[in-house]
Amino acid sequence: MTQAKPTKCPLCQAEAATYRSSDDSRRGARTFECETCGTFRMTEEGHAELDARQAEFAPFIHLLSGKTREHWEAHCKALTLTTKELYRARDLRGLTVQEKLLRVLRKLAERSKFPGDSVRLRLASDYPLALCKNQQEMFYHLKCLRDTGYIELISTSSGSDCTVTPDGWAKLEEGPPDLASRTKAFVAMWFTAQMDAAYEQGIRPAIVAAGYDPVRLDRVEHADKIDDRIVAEIRESRFIVADFTGQRGGVYFEAGFALGLGIPVIWTCREEELPKVHFDTSHFNYILWKTPQELGQKLEARVRRVVGLGPRARRPSERGSGGSENARRGEAPARG
Repeated sequence: MTQAKPTKCPLCQAEAATYRSSDDSRRGARTFECETCGTFRMTEEGHAELDARQAEFAPFIHLLSGKTREHWEAHCKALTLTTKELYRARDLRGLTVQEKLLRVLRKLAERSKFPGDSVRLRLASDYPLALCKNQQEMFYHLKCLRDTGYIELISTSSGSDCTVTPDGWAKLEEGPPDLASRTKAFVAMWFTAQMDAAYEQGIRPAIVAAGYDPVRLDRVEHADKIDDRIVAEIRESRFIVADFTGQRGGVYFEAGFALGLGIPVIWTCREEELPKVHFDTSHFNYILWKTPQELGQKLEARVRRVVGLGPRARRPSERGSGGSENARRGEAPARG
């Protein structure tokens, strides 16, 4: 790459951005480094299209800033913006006020090293994290969270210091009333022989080790209409594991359905396929894996951290002591 040069960010128009000629395989791509939008790439054609249609892109350019920033923070990899990606971003749905409030609260929780930790936000550069249009809108949401008792807020000239309150943590943990007592973990993935090892050596043992019963619908006997059974199993699950290797449309549906119900989704994908995931989901914190064993290790750690140990987790004294047939196989009980 060439030496970084000062420039204006093509997304947020900040003057402090830099760019480099990119080693991206797409001709003429540049890598931009912006405090507000994160590090991202833009092809020459994409840059030209953005310049030529500024008025058309202006109403939703902040959504694109949010996507590039989140992708960089989640994966430490630059998202490449082609002309196609720009127009896909145009169709992104903006968030409601309530959705933005929850989004800000989640970001503060993610950045907290421990409950009670004070998190510093620089409004001038952090507003894309909530898909806000500017720092004024971001500060409005912080004040709303303070007024509802979800955060403590101290504003200074250099930023806003925010602490998630007990009520704020409780709000983030809201879900179906019986969520904590559930034992199932629904697995949404590509049902193909190519993925058998990923399931048998990675996903299934990780879920079992964390204390839950994995439910992979093609391995559960039933006589129901398949769509109805999928919906029913997700409704009864504590969380779902959604692996996007192979880019199956059903996996996107199942992950979105679970999110709508307030059920946690753990996102996974084989590393080389991450650039193929749909733009709307690229900002989620995917578990990236190369081998089934790596997937299993990362998944078990993520379940323990995000969801917590399940009711079927064995105590140290119970390890190696048989257990039920379903527990040994790591499958949820079949229902007719």
